[in-house]
Amino acid sequence: MPRPVVRLRIDFAPGRALGPGKIGLLAAIGQTGSLSAAAAELGMSYKRAWVLLQSVNELFDAPLAVMSKGGRGGGGGATVTDRGLEVIAAFRTAEHKSTLATARAFGRLLATVSPTTRGAVVRRLRPRTTRRSRKPRA
Repeated sequence: MPRPVVRLRIDFAPGRALGPGKIGLLAAIGQTGSLSAAAAELGMSYKRAWVLLQSVNELFDAPLAVMSKGGRGGGGGATVTDRGLEVIAAFRTAEHKSTLATARAFGRLLATVSPTTRGAVVRRLRPRTTRRSRKPRA
């Protein structure tokens, strides 16, 4: 039986939303300590990541991540704040509870999902693999 996957987006006001992309960016910043590394990990441009970070920092009364400037010979970095960690945890909790609620709401109907749909869900949930070009051996 397929398990539904819920993609949660919370709209706080028109044009002021929090979803999996922004939360993923915050989590990647927390793991890498760098906005550029987080952007690369997520396959997005630095500019796109910077715009997303600016918009997520405007959602609450305190920033969710802060940037530090690099000095001579050393790069800057990015850090997820305590508020940012709270927001990530709250979003993950809401996401998990939403998925459970959806599974309960659809209950026995999940067994009736068409085989075509089941195949599409399985394909979509498989991790993406990247092709690496092989260099000719010398």
